[in-house]
Amino acid sequence: MSKDGKHHDPVARAGVARANGPEGLVCNSAKDDAAHYRKEAEEWKDKALRAFAEASNAKRRAEIDAKSVIERNISCFALDMLPLADNLALAVKSMEGKADEVALSGLRSILEQFTGALAKNGITRLKCVGKKLNPAEHRAVTQIASDKLEDGVVAEELLAGYKIGDRVIREAVVAVAKKPAS
Repeated sequence: MSKDGKHHDPVARAGVARANGPEGLVCNSAKDDAAHYRKEAEEWKDKALRAFAEASNAKRRAEIDAKSVIERNISCFALDMLPLADNLALAVKSMEGKADEVALSGLRSILEQFTGALAKNGITRLKCVGKKLNPAEHRAVTQIASDKLEDGVVAEELLAGYKIGDRVIREAVVAVAKKPAS
């Protein structure tokens, strides 16, 4: 070190210790340096992999959240619109055999367009007649005597149920079969 307190010796500036030995230098061995740098590289690699994993997880969570929000908004809109589908279906059913066939055909076409728009957005009608009562999809409000169906099988759909994807947004209101009393 010089009088000004600075290292002018490149070996001393690099932090290599001087000791007694040939030429007065003792350097950290190349093996020690390589091991140190390998360890440091592994630590940085580990940090980078963890950061990448965290970013991937955050992206995946954001995509799931966005999909959930979209599905929830579509479900809310559908719940507001389902009474329209119900009323159109009731109108078609009540007009069958009583009304002008052209008018009835037009009403059926509107109902098909409406249910098609629902399906296009992932909202589908539950199929329930002839199936075993499923409390997750059906709400039984009455029983119908039937020799043809087993007890607990949906005999009639009173109000259509709908789902978006695999999630029920409105359960079907149904009547279930019951064997008649002998």
